[in-house]
Amino acid sequence: MNPNEIHRRDLVKALALGTAQLVPLWSLQTASGAPHKAADWKPKFFSAPEAELVSVIAELIIPRTETPGARDAGVHEYIDRVLSEETADVQKTFRDGLHWLNQRSLELHHRDFTALDPGHQAALLSRISDSKTMQPPDAQGHVFFLDIRQRVVFAYYTSEMGMVQELTYKGGQVLDHWEGCPHPDHHGDAA
Repeated sequence: MNPNEIHRRDLVKALALGTAQLVPLWSLQTASGAPHKAADWKPKFFSAPEAELVSVIAELIIPRTETPGARDAGVHEYIDRVLSEETADVQKTFRDGLHWLNQRSLELHHRDFTALDPGHQAALLSRISDSKTMQPPDAQGHVFFLDIRQRVVFAYYTSEMGMVQELTYKGGQVLDHWEGCPHPDHHGDAA
């Protein structure tokens, strides 16, 4: 592996760092304030199949590795909560995107997206993710993919699992000394 290669997960982390520090951690809690358990969750906006579809897509975007994945962090639950409070137009556009993805999966593989093996799921998302290589029938899917990817990245890296466990954010610590940037040509921090 080339040491100068940028890995997708590292790029996603870098993109999320800028926005993650601007918003508080979200956590899924019950009305009593107790930590949320996935078995207790009921969608507010999604149907059960839509919730599963969003969960599968989110996990393909940020899979479980040595750190939790999007499903572990409840990203689909957060997206459901946010969409439940959106305008009817935003809700319709999102649902249309889910429907489009399932229809495209049926056209290409004769199976719903969630019934495909992970390799075919990833290939279909890759097919709609890059505007340079995308075919005209996939244009609507491309717009949907950009939307859901943004929602997944934001939800994951502002969750406790994403921010604390993966990014190892330690909170507002007071430093007794700031070393500054170690590169001599950056910001004039080092002599």
